[in-house]
Amino acid sequence: MLSGFAAPVTMATRFTARIVQKFRQARLPRRAAGAQNGGMPKRVLVVDDHVATVETTVAFLRSHGHDAKGCYSGKEALEAVRDFDPDAVVMDISMPGITGWDAARTIREDFPGKRPLLIAVTGKYKGAADLILTKMNGFDHYFLKPTEPAKLVELIERDTASDQ
Repeated sequence: MLSGFAAPVTMATRFTARIVQKFRQARLPRRAAGAQNGGMPKRVLVVDDHVATVETTVAFLRSHGHDAKGCYSGKEALEAVRDFDPDAVVMDISMPGITGWDAARTIREDFPGKRPLLIAVTGKYKGAADLILTKMNGFDHYFLKPTEPAKLVELIERDTASDQ
């Protein structure tokens, strides 16, 4: 039995974000201004080879009071985990070069323990075997694209609450 995995919603959710200005990649102190739910802001790394997906997800997380940073490959993700020290990583599985599965496995080997929370997001790998492979490679949660942004924020805030 696999626990901690979100089942896909049958209705697709679509959202549009207009990015008016470039967001700075400044690091916020962990106990700075709280997230919208009154909790502490989380550091969230968003990894996907599709630029628009990264930009809109980062903007959405920031609009909810979190310190979010994006990158576009598995290799960049491994470097960013070391430098950015995220509470959660939202990562696409299907990326050229180092896949999300490879990156997750390396993160778990290099940083043993529960942190960071690893969330897989995929539009390609949708079968039961893919779900099992995702769990075996160290992901904590699994979402199918398109992912409902509010559910993603709720999950990050709930499952990283003990890191405050």
